[in-house]
Amino acid sequence: MEVSDFTAESYDNADMKPFLVPYLVEDQLAAKGNMIVIAGGGYSSRGNAMEGYPIAEAFQDLGYNAYVLQRRVAPYSQEDTWLDMQRAVRYLRYNADSLGLGGMDCIAASGFSGGSGTILGEVANLYGDVQPTLYDADYASDAVDQMSADLDVVCPLYGPQYNGEHYIAWSPKIPICPPCSWLWVKTTPPAPCPTFGLWPIRPGARQWWKFTPLPR
Repeated sequence: MEVSDFTAESYDNADMKPFLVPYLVEDQLAAKGNMIVIAGGGYSSRGNAMEGYPIAEAFQDLGYNAYVLQRRVAPYSQEDTWLDMQRAVRYLRYNADSLGLGGMDCIAASGFSGGSGTILGEVANLYGDVQPTLYDADYASDAVDQMSADLDVVCPLYGPQYNGEHYIAWSPKIPICPPCSWLWVKTTPPAPCPTFGLWPIRPGARQWWKFTPLPR
């Protein structure tokens, strides 16, 4: 993007670099999986205080490594956020050994509203070995980009949208269940990671969620 595209009203600056905020379990040998959390806020902001950090803490308490993705938002495009999601998945796979991460047989993503759209956009367009040059012709791929961008579990909690429409993304590598405001469960059989359910503690209170493992 051009620097002139950024104004005082822009949520992000021209030099914003996406990053992950980790919430790691103490014993990596016991880690059940790795969950990337993407807060809502459309594509214009990041609601981390309600839909990012506490969600990651909840997954950590359940035995998962969790990471809050600080994706690019306004004035960056939707495609930029999808690229950030793709890079996050590949970053974890590429650096798993050097970071000593456990549970790498399960990489999942959980998002709210615009975070859901970020996940679905990545799954629909940037899965597998698809390169970022699909949207950025000047992008120089590196070793991280040679890793698979596939997810094992996708969990859009509410408002899963893609290209402005309620949409169930589909890629050749990952089936996705129909969405539901109250429960989303998706596994790729044979799924290495436990199935889990997500319910709001009280109707209409999207900011308070209870995470409960489901029996197999």
